[in-house]
Amino acid sequence: MHTAAHAFLSVLVAHGVDRVFQVPGESYIGLLDAVADFPQIDLVTCRHEAGAGFMACADGRLSRRPGVLMVSRGPGASNASIAIHTAQQDAIPLLMVVGQVPRKDLRREAFQEIDYRTMYGEIAKWVFEVTDPGQMAEVAYKAMRMATTGTPGPVVVSVPEDLQQQVVPQVSWRARAHDALAPSPEGLRRIHQLLLSAQRPLVIAGGALDVPGGREALQKFAQAWQLPVCVAFRRHDLFPNSHPLFVGDLGLANPALQIEQLHQSDLILALGTRLDDITSQNFSFPCYPQPEQPLVHCHPDPRVLGLHFATEVGLACQPKSLLQAIEPLPTGPVLYPDTRRAWLQQLRRTHEAIAAWPQRVAADGVRFFEVVRHLRSLASADLRLCLDAGTFAAPVYRHFGFDQVIYKVATRPAKRVGADALWDKAEQALFESLRRSGCEYEVSPGDGAFYGPKIEYSLKDAIGRVWQCGTIQVDFNMPERLGAEYVGEDNARHVPVMLHRAVLGSMERFIGILLENHAGALPTWLAPLQAVVLNISEHQADYAREVALKLQKSGFRVESDLRNEKITYKIREHSLQKLPYQIVVGDKEKAADLVAVRARGGEDLGQMTLDSFVAMLQRDCALADAGHTA
Repeated sequence: MHTAAHAFLSVLVAHGVDRVFQVPGESYIGLLDAVADFPQIDLVTCRHEAGAGFMACADGRLSRRPGVLMVSRGPGASNASIAIHTAQQDAIPLLMVVGQVPRKDLRREAFQEIDYRTMYGEIAKWVFEVTDPGQMAEVAYKAMRMATTGTPGPVVVSVPEDLQQQVVPQVSWRARAHDALAPSPEGLRRIHQLLLSAQRPLVIAGGALDVPGGREALQKFAQAWQLPVCVAFRRHDLFPNSHPLFVGDLGLANPALQIEQLHQSDLILALGTRLDDITSQNFSFPCYPQPEQPLVHCHPDPRVLGLHFATEVGLACQPKSLLQAIEPLPTGPVLYPDTRRAWLQQLRRTHEAIAAWPQRVAADGVRFFEVVRHLRSLASADLRLCLDAGTFAAPVYRHFGFDQVIYKVATRPAKRVGADALWDKAEQALFESLRRSGCEYEVSPGDGAFYGPKIEYSLKDAIGRVWQCGTIQVDFNMPERLGAEYVGEDNARHVPVMLHRAVLGSMERFIGILLENHAGALPTWLAPLQAVVLNISEHQADYAREVALKLQKSGFRVESDLRNEKITYKIREHSLQKLPYQIVVGDKEKAADLVAVRARGGEDLGQMTLDSFVAMLQRDCALADAGHTA
């Protein structure tokens, strides 16, 4: 029996699909039954739709054909939405099939019904809801094409459960290769001229070069023309990072010095990158919207060209084809002028300085760069090491759990007191202090106080809101107006310089910012109450008081809750307060001189001695302190 589900899957197989990721659900049981008739499909069962979605994204990225994900309606499709967003952001071909409510119940607020065209319309390339079983093969074909053409991305197909097992005629939708667009002769001629005349060229390599032969074509092209290569955000593997022509990546928080140097380029070749907000450093490199230098932008999706930046040459073709078509140098290796060689050396030195491991002493004795260096010496060349991400910011605010600090210098306002010479001196003092500290900063013209400029410390909290917090002001004017003097070493009278310093700003406001940043779950060292001791019954009241007293004498902020309430009620009540630890003592703990410990979030740490718990608390506070102040 050839069902609509069989028709859909046969087209996927014709396009090379050999793996489907899924979390079982009754809303697409017809598709699951049909998979059994396709032995070439490896059905991977997952426990959560987000995990299945990320696996499908990885499959799509590695195979360069759509990764396929099948989920149930409502909660299943909602859980998988993060994979749709990821595929859109990273240009990954992805097909998500969602089981939908029966057709008779559509748009009637049926149980777990969602209009997926509305839900995913802004982040998916194409969203389609099948209403005719005879459409299934056609829809599968279009979905595969839509996911892979132009800028690859996610496609969502919603399939009502009542049509999946309906019998349909067999239709052959064969997969046919399409010729890639070729660069125009005029475009090639113009690029060749620009390359010959450029003294400070720069290549920005992006994801469209992640095709068979793309990396090789890029490396051959860069070597032939001796071009420095930057890679776009999350595209480190496109070019060997140890290559003498590799000069870094354009990603999060590039140092200001590096970006300043890249602005000095006189030709940019953006090959296969969309020049999104991160790669373009929040649309500041190149200059938005008209770059200061000629911009050659090559991308297979014509919609990308000129979207954010005006181009000198825009080519809608595969960048691999462009690189292979550009004529080599007419006379072989060229002896570039000193400016060209110096340009490459400058970018390379800056990158090497950024990439160098810091020689800092770790509080726990483990220096991470030495660990990586040792792994590198042991591993083969094809090792792939996956690490978690981290952000490092200003030590003072980092100590309180703020990961991002924005420095701003607020300069002289229109209405002010004092001579311009004093303002010049004060502003330069602030600029120089930030430069010597290695801090990147912004300038807020005219936002200074009427008596002096200031540095503003703005914090970005856990959900991305920016709060202006501490300040430091250099004041040459008010001491003079107040008649303040001191006698210097020369026995002459001098006017002092006043520094107005507010590290936290308003204390009440800072506490509010701090609580919101942590959503009330303050780290152990900072929590006003670090632990509470709970007795199960009145028989353990004395022991609970003893435990609380010992912890207090050890320097911890601990209280006891001896109310005649059920232990579950007390645990639930204190959990709502987001205390770091709850200590439960019953008859067993009292008899064995132990405590039962629960960590925030309901994690059961089991029984332990009180000394062991004290040591754990000390480590908790010490590690947090070391991590935030290193």
